[in-house]
Amino acid sequence: MLGEFFAARESEIDDQLLEAPYERLETVEATGLSEVSLARLGEILGLGTYDDLVDHFVLTGPADNDEVGLYRLPRNFDDALAGLVEVGSAARRWVFDRGTAEGRVAGRDGERVLREVSALARRARDEQRELWYWWSL
Repeated sequence: MLGEFFAARESEIDDQLLEAPYERLETVEATGLSEVSLARLGEILGLGTYDDLVDHFVLTGPADNDEVGLYRLPRNFDDALAGLVEVGSAARRWVFDRGTAEGRVAGRDGERVLREVSALARRARDEQRELWYWWSL
């Protein structure tokens, strides 16, 4: 499963963007994530418990294509990523301290993903955009 984080305003989300965000926006590649792995990351970032967070990631996407989806990251998630200081520690916990294999981030990729998403979150905050996670089968 392909996957990418990107920053956009809700008004910028359209069917063309949902097909290939990397063609229009700066993205951070992070394959295979889901609401499960995103909620686990939120827990690591201190945003609450997994059980409290998992339902905050509501899947959206085009009505006519169930092979593409989009998660809007909650605002507190954006803020936590923008302020992330201990990238290495958070990445190790995210990659290796999960009870499920779903949405597994490759061990050596976890730190890169969090470092790049943290930088993307800072730019998104400055530009008054939100973070999104796009996936495609």
